Amino acid sequence: MKPFFGAIVMPELLKHQDSDIKLIVAACLYEITQITAPEAPYNDDFLKDIFQLIVGTFSGLSNTSGSSFDQRVAILERVILNEVILFT
Repeated sequence: MKPFFGAIVMPELLKHQDSDIKLIVAACLYEITQITAPEAPYNDDFLKDIFQLIVGTFSGLSNTSGSSFDQRVAILERVILNEVILFT
């Protein structure tokens, strides 16, 4: 798994021009951080970039007819669910 953890945070993927690629990368990274919690396999700089990428996917929620809308909603739902669990 460690090679994958390193490959998924390559700048070519984190800063990719295609919003669908960024969305897939954000979904993968979100799942990785949940699976490996509380010991994230990334340093604080990468975690900041990951957080920004995940939050950035929510900007596409305004396009409800877009092909990736359902995937963006699924990420948002997982984030909300985890926040509720953390604070209860």
